[in-house]
Amino acid sequence: MAKSLLMVVLLLTSFLYAQTESNEKNKVPIVIEADSFEYDNKQKIAVYKDNVIVRKGDFTLWSNLMRVYFDENSKIKEIIAEGNVKFEKGLYKGKANKGIYNANKEIIRLIGNAMVKKKSNILEGDEIIYYMKEDKAVVIGKNKKVRTIIVPEEMNKKNKGKGK
Repeated sequence: MAKSLLMVVLLLTSFLYAQTESNEKNKVPIVIEADSFEYDNKQKIAVYKDNVIVRKGDFTLWSNLMRVYFDENSKIKEIIAEGNVKFEKGLYKGKANKGIYNANKEIIRLIGNAMVKKKSNILEGDEIIYYMKEDKAVVIGKNKKVRTIIVPEEMNKKNKGKGK
């Protein structure tokens, strides 16, 4: 169960990581929509503001603000999404106040009221950190305890039949 919840964070990174790797299976376009967009070539930063929606395949990310930092070769270095950050990928859903993806270190951080959900199973904490290279997740409870809800598969099937 813990492994499947950890996969949520991995799925969140799939669209981001695909931008730093150029292999054939990642030819799906990334579509970013927002009320406004600014790009500063000197600073190598793109800023999307208000009603930001990012789509790649079946992955969708929403936030109020998203900053994308590039290196000198125009490869993504870091992505920061802030304000009402939510994502969906298949059966997985998640949310946090802020999301940070570090492409060089291959680390994703969901910060502030972080939650990842698959069906009825939930993982919550003040911060969820996923180390992609190590396939390891750490959940931190700074202001409140970490919480995990694991629902037996039989209950998921019963709830599905009741329209839940």
